[in-house]
Amino acid sequence: MIATQVGYLIGGLVVVEVLFHYQGIGSLIFTAARGKDFPMLEAGILTIGIIYTIATLAADTAYSLLNPRIRFGAGE
Repeated sequence: MIATQVGYLIGGLVVVEVLFHYQGIGSLIFTAARGKDFPMLEAGILTIGIIYTIATLAADTAYSLLNPRIRFGAGE
């Protein structure tokens, strides 16, 4: 549940940062998109993708460690 919520939080970054004039990666992506700065836009999107992937991996790992019914390895 936490990993999916991280996705929603990241999705709202651009809106909140542009709306309230915060300086962050969301406003950086928005500025890069308006200025057609494609390398900066790609770097921002890649960074957000990596953060989301790490959050999902951490949630799956924590779930498998905390739930004794989950086993590592091939299904038997």
